[in-house]
Amino acid sequence: MTALSITAPQFGSDPSCLRGAAEFAESAGLRGLYAFDHLVPMGRPDGPVFDLAATLGTVAACTSRVTVGSMIMRVGVRSVEESAALARSIRAIAAGRT
Repeated sequence: MTALSITAPQFGSDPSCLRGAAEFAESAGLRGLYAFDHLVPMGRPDGPVFDLAATLGTVAACTSRVTVGSMIMRVGVRSVEESAALARSIRAIAAGRT
């Protein structure tokens, strides 16, 4: 396993890109695949973006080895309880790879 990780391709509306990135990270032996919690694509305020929870859930479900996690979690837009539930859910889906 290499020490390299990648960022999930969250700007878009085609979920196959998320699955493809997850499969690539897994097959290439990358350490991890991370997502961000931006609600608006940079430079394209009206463009589509995958939510952090949906992204991490997809990546975790499509992989069995890579670490998954958030580079940024905007706790100011979610309650503490929602943030904790998101973290618990992803940890359960990723089977400890968080």
